[in-house]
Amino acid sequence: MTNHQIKAPVILIADDEPDFADIIAEVAHDIGFQTRCVHEGDKVVSEVEACDPVAIVLDLRMPGADGVEILRELALSNCAAKIVLMSGMDQRTLHSVEALGKEKNLQIVGTLTKPMRPQEIQAILAPIYDAAPQPVVPEAAPAAEPETEIGLQNFYTPFKHLANSDANESNRIGVHSLWRLDNGELLSKSQYQQWADKSGISKGLFKVMLGNALALCESFYQKELAVELVVSLDSIFLQDHSTADFIAGIVAKTKVPSDRIIIEVTEEGVSKSHGNAIDVMSRLRIKGVKIAVKTESSDESLLVMLDKFPLDEIYVDVYPLVSQGNFQGNMENEFNYSSLTSVLRNKGIVTCATNITQEDLLEFVSDCGFIWAEGSQVSAALSDTELVKFLAQ
Repeated sequence: MTNHQIKAPVILIADDEPDFADIIAEVAHDIGFQTRCVHEGDKVVSEVEACDPVAIVLDLRMPGADGVEILRELALSNCAAKIVLMSGMDQRTLHSVEALGKEKNLQIVGTLTKPMRPQEIQAILAPIYDAAPQPVVPEAAPAAEPETEIGLQNFYTPFKHLANSDANESNRIGVHSLWRLDNGELLSKSQYQQWADKSGISKGLFKVMLGNALALCESFYQKELAVELVVSLDSIFLQDHSTADFIAGIVAKTKVPSDRIIIEVTEEGVSKSHGNAIDVMSRLRIKGVKIAVKTESSDESLLVMLDKFPLDEIYVDVYPLVSQGNFQGNMENEFNYSSLTSVLRNKGIVTCATNITQEDLLEFVSDCGFIWAEGSQVSAALSDTELVKFLAQ
């Protein structure tokens, strides 16, 4: 009996601004979609016919044909895809076009207003993915290449030091783990986290991930190569009072100094911890581990946070600046971020800019006084073997 493989659901992103299309495509890919992009309105319908997407993210303003024209053609072709409308225009315009599409029996499932955060895109696309036919592995899947490992795998993200430093400045790397299926494919971050939480194996996977990362760090120390390890901690751990002892126990089994470990939590994760975050973060800090909070907050919110939590570092996601266009020429932006890094430096708090996706963003955060930078412009995620080669350069 033949067992046909169901391919990952396709999403078509129609936007004449490649930067915005890339943002949506990256989020959609992490969720599990196959992604296709089109940048001209008069090519949307033919692309829909070619790739048969389960979902379409449609910008209302595009060259060649606008959103209303495209919806009219999609209705004539009995398009069954779920459609998300997107625009930088006001909500009234979006809602009127949404009503028009529904009158034509199209499945308009939501709207996005530019600029939007990755979390907003995730929130509207994840339910579409969950409702779509899910990919399955065929019974007679081709054997993976011998060198391809399956199961739990660590990936490392190098940071770039931006400030003047001496030759002894440590290398800094972030670590996260993913699961590689038997057919060689990687689960997306969201799929991996959902599976781990649902299965009740989050702590076990974290223990293996951190243990392997610390063993790699030990090998670097033997080569007289100093490394700091940034470890992301899921919000579920901030709700557990045993977390500090759990992590300290893993570190104690190695020769890596605890002050070389930086535990990174998100501001959102802290807010979900129902007050337990202060307990967990304080105890980790007492045990010698450094604490960093990742945020998109304004400088005012950050300063309030400094008085509530025992922090060593602040990681600021600067990717939203991309949606502002010429952010480098915006004196207000540069003043705000420069003031923020100055205030934090005076308080002895290290600032790191994350999600650096392009060269001008890297130049901007360097000019604003950030100490570290992380993102695809600095380096892609590396396997342990690739990391060894990277640090040897």
